[in-house]
Amino acid sequence: MRERPIVGVLAMAALAGVVGACGPTTGTPLPATGNSSAASSAGAANLEMDEPAHINSQGVDNHGNQSCNYGKRGSKPRFDLMITPVPQEGADVWLREKRNADVRPTMVAGYGAVEAPLKGQSSICAVVVDVAGGQSLDVQFGWVSEAQYTREQTCQKAADAAALAVQTLQTLR
Repeated sequence: MRERPIVGVLAMAALAGVVGACGPTTGTPLPATGNSSAASSAGAANLEMDEPAHINSQGVDNHGNQSCNYGKRGSKPRFDLMITPVPQEGADVWLREKRNADVRPTMVAGYGAVEAPLKGQSSICAVVVDVAGGQSLDVQFGWVSEAQYTREQTCQKAADAAALAVQTLQTLR
């Protein structure tokens, strides 16, 4: 993965802003603009949330990092979205260490990333984006609808959400 010219402290401040912005508000993520290779506006429109965001105080990974959780449960298709700053490791760790996921390298909004759908599942996919040396942003998308979606559709939704999160981080630098 290529390193980004973001100073570690600044990157962590921006990542903290993602979780810090997780408050009792609802809304629609803004579609990507410009040449950022971020999510298409059609993909962004499909990420409308109908539940307030909330902090998961349980920690979601082996480092105890807290996530910002969003949900769409009032209408179909129903899904959950979880965004977690991971200041302890870059996305490249997913390529070197064993994980319960089928990991492959990818790019999100010009940043090195990995796509990691859970093994044997089509309903949950993580996209982990390298945002600075040894630091990443973990975006997990999971369907909670009764309908069946392909692994590709699930991972595309995770990538769309990751691109929107990266777009937000870029505005905070």
